[in-house]
Amino acid sequence: MIACLALIFLGSGLVRGFGVTLLLGVAISMFTAVTCSRTLLLYALTFAGLRKPEWYSPNVPKANQSISETAS
Repeated sequence: MIACLALIFLGSGLVRGFGVTLLLGVAISMFTAVTCSRTLLLYALTFAGLRKPEWYSPNVPKANQSISETAS
């Protein structure tokens, strides 16, 4: 994003237009990645076979481990 802003403010003509296009592409891509990832994760959690918390976070202890075992 910093490079896009530099192109917009420091460039002229075609370079400025490329900076605007690049900025729009990056912003739309970030928005889509976040919303699609969240939607797919929530959809995956509706299936019974995909409800294992240790698949989604490395800090969740497994069912047969105690909290003191995971700390060491």
